[in-house]
Amino acid sequence: MPGGENHGYLQSSLRDDAMVFHGDVINTRDVITFQGQSVAELTEAFRESVDNYPNFCQQRGELPEKPFLVNSLHGFRRNSTARPTSQRWLPA
Repeated sequence: MPGGENHGYLQSSLRDDAMVFHGDVINTRDVITFQGQSVAELTEAFRESVDNYPNFCQQRGELPEKPFLVNSLHGFRRNSTARPTSQRWLPA
């Protein structure tokens, strides 16, 4: 399934043999996952996961990681507004 975007975070998803859609945010080193039994549920779960991400980080005493920018020719690059500790570049 094609990816979606919310607040700069991008998602990629797939459907398993049980017909459940699983998704991951793909432009951050943090692991953000979500699932749904329909495209509509998956889309809503993605939005909820991204919207809840800052609160989750706050509970852990961490700052939310800014999403990496995606360049279709060169893969991922660090967002210029990301925290200084997010210096790692990810391959395409």
